[in-house]
Amino acid sequence: MVLRSLVYTRRVSAPPKNERERPRYPAWIRVRRTLALWLVAGGLLIAGVVVARWWLPGLVLGLLALPLLDIAIVLSAAMHRLGPGG
Repeated sequence: MVLRSLVYTRRVSAPPKNERERPRYPAWIRVRRTLALWLVAGGLLIAGVVVARWWLPGLVLGLLALPLLDIAIVLSAAMHRLGPGG
């Protein structure tokens, strides 16, 4: 018990106030790649809907867009949350 109290009593200085307000994260989410993913997913979805008007199995193209849309939504939400305004 005494050893534990000795370990946890050490004080750590706080970072300056301006650093505490805005944490900075590395840019592991690239805007251009996310935009490209949105464009590919949207293009597949639109193509699937248009093709399905004349050929019903064309809806498969729209179904192929769903996983890409899911990834794009998650990446966009993470980019907003970890960005300077989030």
